Amino acid sequence: MEIIVFGLNHKTAPIEIREKLAFTKEQTSLVHRELVKKEAVKELMLLSTCNRVELIAIVESVQKGISTFKSFLNEFHNISTEILDNVGYCHTQKEAICHLFRVASSLDSMMVGEPQILGQIKEAYALANKDGSIGAILP
Repeated sequence: MEIIVFGLNHKTAPIEIREKLAFTKEQTSLVHRELVKKEAVKELMLLSTCNRVELIAIVESVQKGISTFKSFLNEFHNISTEILDNVGYCHTQKEAICHLFRVASSLDSMMVGEPQILGQIKEAYALANKDGSIGAILP
């Protein structure tokens, strides 16, 4: 099992792509339910804000997880995997955890120190918990 963060943000993708890949709360719950049904994904939390879309997950294999996420985003938002290859990133294991701390502390924000991101992460966690898409590892 590996922890990964697959996503895009204000540093890697223009606003048009970030807007196209954004999820509403209702869609986020659907994403949680659908992706944890996939063999490659064991646990999942989706963080979707105006400046980032990130899938934080526990996966069987990094490659299968990335492939599953790209296919899902391609189908759900009708965006090519080629675009995702150009604007997306993937952090694994220790690097993923460090990335999450940088995001939570707003060091990875457009405006360093902005207070909203921590609340958005708490909301994303609460929704993933409510949807049952996180388990023993992500909490």
